[in-house]
Amino acid sequence: MSYPNTPQNSDPSNNANTSSPNPYTQPPAAPQYGQQAPQYGQPVGDYGAPGAYNQQGYGPGYPSNNLGGWALGLSIGAFFLSCLPLSIAAIVLGSKAKRAVSEGRANNGGMASAGIILGWVGIAVGIIVVAVIIWLASNAGGMEQFLDDWLRKLEADSAAA
Repeated sequence: MSYPNTPQNSDPSNNANTSSPNPYTQPPAAPQYGQQAPQYGQPVGDYGAPGAYNQQGYGPGYPSNNLGGWALGLSIGAFFLSCLPLSIAAIVLGSKAKRAVSEGRANNGGMASAGIILGWVGIAVGIIVVAVIIWLASNAGGMEQFLDDWLRKLEADSAAA
């Protein structure tokens, strides 16, 4: 009686009648430490030694464009809110982004320049708003007097219409 997966030749030392490799041979020796083990069915040595761990692979990677985006966003917010601290932060981040572009770590120099320019415009608008508020408060007999006069004028204009 024969089993389906048993070899036809039961003598392992006589390989003359079989075409498949002898399953009873010794496996290959284990590789030395630091060497790649041979894979089943692959000849040894075709792929070379593995690379070192500290090598940079696949090019320089993606640029870091966060600073330019933050500078532009802060400067737009500072322009519409007339907020001086936001404008200062936008100028600082825009300058750092321009430095990253010049070093090759980023590629959004236009956003950084726009953030710096709008940051300076935001500072100018903020200074003008503060100066107008101070001027109105001092020349109109105080801020309360100015607001009362303005409200009376609005009521008079709405009653006339």
